[in-house]
Amino acid sequence: MKILADVVTAVLLLSGAVFCLSGAIGLLRFPDTLTRLQASAKAQSLGLVIILLGAAVMVSGPYTGLLLLIAAFQLITAPVTGQILGRIAYRTDAVDRSLLTADELVDHKHRLRAAAASEARRETGADGSYGPYGPDASGAGGVEADGRSGRGEAGDDAQDTDGNGSANASGTDTSGTDTSGTDASGAGGARGGES
Repeated sequence: MKILADVVTAVLLLSGAVFCLSGAIGLLRFPDTLTRLQASAKAQSLGLVIILLGAAVMVSGPYTGLLLLIAAFQLITAPVTGQILGRIAYRTDAVDRSLLTADELVDHKHRLRAAAASEARRETGADGSYGPYGPDASGAGGVEADGRSGRGEAGDDAQDTDGNGSANASGTDTSGTDTSGTDASGAGGARGGES
């Protein structure tokens, strides 16, 4: 049984060392940041986990749990660190875009830059805005605060005959008073939809 454990440990240690070596070679040989991160995050992590498994075969009970905990910690932290470093490299333009086959972050990057520029202009007052709707957020000057014109929801066709804002888009007062030759239901007449 001891010989079998020695053989399994030797195979695991050697294969883990090969993965670590390939990760180190990839780190030196790959052309850009993202591929180097791939080599360091994947191959190095897998190599270390295999080496720790090989060591766990040889050690006794309490130390085996500790080695497995180290392996789990490595598997959790290395990919997350690689992702963060890759995102930083992308945002600082340290990535050679000619080597990318797909760039899913390009729209996100442009939106972030536009939002940052807009925020900087708003904070400095360079664009003349003092609020979310420009210098006059009260709606005076023909534009309401929500971007609509000051004519009401229905535009020129709406007529408020009794002053309570109850005219609809066909020019018919919903209170029953006919203002355009239509009945209270809005049917009939040229302005009621029959032309």
